[in-house]
This record gives sequence, structure tokens and C-alpha cells, in this order.
Amino acid sequence: MRGSSFLRVGQAGFKSLRLHKLRSMLTMLGMIIGVWAVITLVAIGEGASYDAQEAIKALGANNIIIRSMKPMEDKVQIQGEMQWVSHYGLTNADAARILKTVPGVKRVLPILIHRKNVLHGKRNVDCRLVGTYPHYPSFTQSRIVAGQFVNEIEEARRENSCVLSHDLAKKLFAGENPLMETVTVRGFESWQVFRVKGILEVRTDLEKLPKNSN
Repeated sequence: MRGSSFLRVGQAGFKSLRLHKLRSMLTMLGMIIGVWAVITLVAIGEGASYDAQEAIKALGANNIIIRSMKPMEDKVQIQGEMQWVSHYGLTNADAARILKTVPGVKRVLPILIHRKNVLHGKRNVDCRLVGTYPHYPSFTQSRIVAGQFVNEIEEARRENSCVLSHDLAKKLFAGENPLMETVTVRGFESWQVFRVKGILEVRTDLEKLPKNSN
């Protein structure tokens, strides 16, 4: 008896679907669109989560970034002239003190960032100039794709050696081999020439750092 009741209900349902084909099609289409929308939103959420995890992994899950903030500029007297001079930010002594006194800190990486013009031939690119130490690639999980990074000997001798990001190398050299070539950086008071030691594929999101930071 119960089986025949289910059969009658099923027959009535199929009959209704045949009689109202447009309504049935719209209902089915609505269900398909709803399921597709849910799947799409879940996929977008998973993708955003993956990107965020990769960004954190690139920075280092256990890394803490300390940034200095530029204070109000004060006029100071230098050699009889009134000039604007800023003295602020963390120093190497501060980094050494943090490494020595803060529990759990295993290593530190001082970084100084300035916005400068870099030239090669007739090409002039405004970019971020990053001053740092030889252990920068291992600290930030950045990869050297050509040449090598600045080493401890060059650091001790204060040699004008540099490494270019892959994007900057393309803009300055336009397909040419930049290794052991020179680029010119516009400094505060003069132009300085640097020899290119390598090409770096940067994974750390330096674009989120201030234009002038240390």
C-alpha cells in the first residue's frame, strides 16, 4: 500500500514537470547556478587563503618586522647654514642589542630602504634601493637566479657591489646580461657606481614597506 502511494506521488510529480516545462527548467537552472556560485566562492576563498599562507611563508612564519617611523623634521644648524636634517631609526647597535637581550631572538637582519634613481646607459628607473647584509637571501627565502649575492668580504671592504631584482634587471638591461656590468645610483650628494653581482628573485613583499625605512 505504501509502495503504491509513493508510485502515485512520483507519477504526479513527473506529470507536473511535463505540464510546466518552463517552470521546471527555471527551477533546475536556479539550482545549478546556486551550486556553481557556492563552489566558486569556496574556490576563491581557498585561493585567497593559499596566497596569504604563501606570503607569510615567504616572509618567514617566525619573523617579526620592526619598522622605524619618520618623526617631525627639525631645523638644525650645520656649518653656518640652516638645513633640514633627519636623524632617526634603528641602528646596527639596536639590532645587536635586540639579538642579545630579547629572549627567543635567534638572528636579526637590518634593512635600510630608500627610493632612488638607478641608471644604466640611457635607461633611468626609479626604484627601491635596499641596503642589507649577506644573509639576506636565506633570511627572506629569496632565490639567486644568476650570479651570486654580496659576500662578507665585500661587505667588510665596503665595496660598491649590488644585486638587482629580476624586474629591475629587465628594465635596465632590456635582455642583456647584467652580470659584472655597472649601474649608477643617485645618492644624497653625489652619484655612486655599483657593480652587479647577481640577479635576485625576491619573495619578500618589500612593496608593503615604507619608501624610506630602516
